[in-house]
Amino acid sequence: ERLFVIGLHLNSKGGDTPLYGRYQPPLLTSQTQRVKQADSIQKFISKMLQLDPKAKIVVLGDLNDFQFSEPLKRLQGDLLTNLAERLPEEQRYSYIYDGNGQILDHILISEGLKTDVTDFGYIHLNSEFAVARRLSDHDPAIVRFRFGWN
Repeated sequence: ERLFVIGLHLNSKGGDTPLYGRYQPPLLTSQTQRVKQADSIQKFISKMLQLDPKAKIVVLGDLNDFQFSEPLKRLQGDLLTNLAERLPEEQRYSYIYDGNGQILDHILISEGLKTDVTDFGYIHLNSEFAVARRLSDHDPAIVRFRFGWN
């Protein structure tokens, strides 16, 4: 199988005000750069899918934004599916900030991979534990595919 993997680490949320902080709506100044990054990646994916509409594309990594955010909406467009949306709501987190479970780490797939996904989830081995016991502040996302069976 030919598989295209785009690993990302979009810019930090540093400088944003807290989601549930004093100022509402929160100031999301860091989002401007992630929107530009998302638009650029989406254009690249669009060109790939023009060449091969059945291309198997995975976009994954620490996208530093929520599934409902403007950068994620633009990255996803109508070309990709965010696998986090397949999970029950109580399992949709990869990071805990101020006691709020959030998804900052995503795996998005193209239409050509939808029938190949056998399992997806977050392994909660960091976010739920004390800082001294963590390997990272984020939980890893994992997806399993079955190829060659269709």
